[in-house]
Amino acid sequence: TFDADKSGTIDRYEVCKLLKKLEPNVKESDVDDVIKAMYKSGPTEEITFEEFANWYMNFIAISHQHSCGMQIEEESQGICAALTPPRGEGFFAWLKYLLVLPLVAALTFTIPDVRRQGWGNWCYASFFLSILWIGIFSFAMVTWVEIVGNTLGIPSVIMGLTVLAAGTSVP
Repeated sequence: TFDADKSGTIDRYEVCKLLKKLEPNVKESDVDDVIKAMYKSGPTEEITFEEFANWYMNFIAISHQHSCGMQIEEESQGICAALTPPRGEGFFAWLKYLLVLPLVAALTFTIPDVRRQGWGNWCYASFFLSILWIGIFSFAMVTWVEIVGNTLGIPSVIMGLTVLAAGTSVP
């Protein structure tokens, strides 16, 4: 418990200890703000269990509303959010976007997004389609490495042990 002196209340030091347990980067000003939010009556330097419980329940409710709001905002962007080009970014962001766009488009349009409301029943199809795409990508990668190896005169065994092993392990 955080009531170290067993007084039935928590003081500033105990509130600070509690907040640091929840968030290690808490500042002194945050502690003051939390104490002001908790305080209802009695001495200002001590917080009763009821005051803490009320504050904590409100804090949980606000946190839940915030996370739900973020989830709704993410879902409202739709499936094409992954396909939007970078805005206000440099050359390398555009280069990455153009290189990855065919892969992202193929995955976006062929695998159901089960995070969206009402699409949870498609989780098995999404799983098996993901496995299918991994197989397709693996086959293509092996084929391309064989072609490059044959073009350069490098045996397939060497290409498999070096290029494919490094290519699948490094990322």
